[in-house]
Amino acid sequence: MRLKIKKSMVLVLALLITICTSNVIRVEAASQDYNFTNKLEDSQKVNLQRGALLLDVSLRGEIEVYNPNNEHVYTLTSNSVQDNKSKIILNINQQGQWYFKIKENYPQGHTYYEPWEIYYTQNITPIEDEMFEASGNNDDVIVFNSKKNQTLNINIIFKDNKGSEEESAVINLINKDGELSKELLYLEGDKTTQRVKVDVKEGMNIIEVYMTNRNVEWSMQVQPSYPDVDNHWAETQIRDFVNKGYTNGYEDGTFKPDGSITRAEFVSIFNRVFAITGGSGKVFNDTQNHWAKENIDIAVTNGICKGKSDEEFNPDDKITREEAAVMVANYKKISDSDYDKIKQYTDYDQVSEWAQTSLEAVVENGYISGKTPTTLEPKSSMTRAEAVVILSRIK
Repeated sequence: MRLKIKKSMVLVLALLITICTSNVIRVEAASQDYNFTNKLEDSQKVNLQRGALLLDVSLRGEIEVYNPNNEHVYTLTSNSVQDNKSKIILNINQQGQWYFKIKENYPQGHTYYEPWEIYYTQNITPIEDEMFEASGNNDDVIVFNSKKNQTLNINIIFKDNKGSEEESAVINLINKDGELSKELLYLEGDKTTQRVKVDVKEGMNIIEVYMTNRNVEWSMQVQPSYPDVDNHWAETQIRDFVNKGYTNGYEDGTFKPDGSITRAEFVSIFNRVFAITGGSGKVFNDTQNHWAKENIDIAVTNGICKGKSDEEFNPDDKITREEAAVMVANYKKISDSDYDKIKQYTDYDQVSEWAQTSLEAVVENGYISGKTPTTLEPKSSMTRAEAVVILSRIK
């Protein structure tokens, strides 16, 4: 599996360990790349690393879990019988020797059942960000840690999918309690894309990919839902910028695409989009303790923008359309003084003199268009959606 990492996200897939007969554990490789076999008796101590332990249990009863200090820390309950399996995520917060005690409890009169089994994937470090991309062409398990109860958008794409109904593919979301939250996708035939909204609980969650006999590439993008972006004219660009980590939404789960954007916010997104780095330590009177101090320094040092004066930057002022145009023109090193493009708008005479050649150039190059078919509104505040779309147009 290929994983695009954002922030500190790590995905480690390790060993598939199967308890295949009563009181005996057989350790098998989850991939042909591994060459590892071992046998463990029930209650024998097992060395585990910190992270998430993903259990796939066909056992009716309880599993008592003991940490390296021989303390009973969890009792995992499984209500599965025969083919009905439970999914359980166990948080391994202490490295060392752990062990499990099994207490089978089958219903009265249930005289036949298969030997109990536990499948688990060891040494998974959960992805700590709800915003990530993953891809592969085979079965896979992804564990991610949601910081809160929230709704996520999951976009799933299959490439070169030519499967038949007999070769289905299933992608499921499993919550931290081991319950099937949602079947994200049940793929039959040549369907290639799927977008689903899912509610996840705070804590660790699992996405399981079962490819069965298919041999096609799959990819998925996971990001906060932002319902106010659905069907917005800038939805595609906003979701792309969010997924790439250029910008994000608010704690209340919204993006506010039509809300204004400040000079500090625009500068910060600008630097991330174009990977602009290298400051000189420039500090204005009003940026000394500002959250965007470093990004403002970088942008000013690289000639992207200037302060409102030598002493003030006004980082929390709403950025105007002409101010944004000047930043784009500075970055692209373009200017145009014939003004034939901006003179097509009825309010071209409202463009500040210091912004005229820049605005003409960015309009000429298609980076910025009119606010309406007949007006530029150069001094209007730029919206968050407009900022994302304008920056997405620049190569």
